[in-house]
Amino acid sequence: MKLSYVLSGTFILALVIVVILQITPKVDQPTRATAAERLRLVGLGDDFPRLYQVTEPNADAMTHYRAAVDYYEKHHKEWGGNPPSDTHYRAMAEHMIAGMKAGRIKDGFLDQSSTIAVGMGGNTNRLSAVCVALIDRIKMLQDPGPLTEFDAETALAVFALGERAFRHNTLLSNRQLGLELMSDGSGYLSWYQLEKDGQSSEELNLAADRFSKVIDAWSHKMKITMVPKPHVGDVLNIAKNDQDITWRLQATQKLGIAKFTDGGTGNRKAIAKYLAEARKSDNSLMAESARVADELTKEQFHQIR
Repeated sequence: MKLSYVLSGTFILALVIVVILQITPKVDQPTRATAAERLRLVGLGDDFPRLYQVTEPNADAMTHYRAAVDYYEKHHKEWGGNPPSDTHYRAMAEHMIAGMKAGRIKDGFLDQSSTIAVGMGGNTNRLSAVCVALIDRIKMLQDPGPLTEFDAETALAVFALGERAFRHNTLLSNRQLGLELMSDGSGYLSWYQLEKDGQSSEELNLAADRFSKVIDAWSHKMKITMVPKPHVGDVLNIAKNDQDITWRLQATQKLGIAKFTDGGTGNRKAIAKYLAEARKSDNSLMAESARVADELTKEQFHQIR
């Protein structure tokens, strides 16, 4: 008799557990794609090769970079979608080279003029447009070639801005721009060295290897956070646990999209809970990223898809 009661009680308890599991909203768990080793900080390192020399340590680099942008704004319609003429090319390049040689650069020099907006792609910073124009000109000069020492120094100035953009900013769009500029600048600098010496310098090869590893690591996270319908467990894991604040911010912003693309009640509640907590962050960029993601409306979501 007692045994039957025990068995009956056990059965009822098991049934209750099953019912609870059925009605408890499911929350996606992180996959191997965001295992701990994938969330480690990957950067250039303190021993990153110094390819350029600062000859004016007390000069403000942004003064020269702003001059390059001002020149671009005044004249860029004169060359339209083509590479700039030699006169325009040299004028902008000289400002960029002077900026490279100046030693003072503030943290967040690109972030401070950037707007955090969920779903906004690309980089509209005018310094980026200047560098595109310079690289277009160097690319045109590459064939028939050869590139000159001035062209190589211009490519190095583009690289230098890229390194500074990566090191001194936090938002993904600005640091991603930095990687792209390092890749473009080093590529044409390598071409110049190959034409001149038959090989690239050891320092340039080491620098290219280092930032290429960053690009590889970031490409993996891009595949997780940039897809139209991300895996919520992985995005939440990046937002909470990535060692790089840049990716915690990016994942937080992506959750503004995920709350509309994932139909699971558990996931939506988990997103809402995380965003509410992140809005209280002492980090202003994190608090703003969470606010923008949290306040994204369905109408806005459909506009940016």
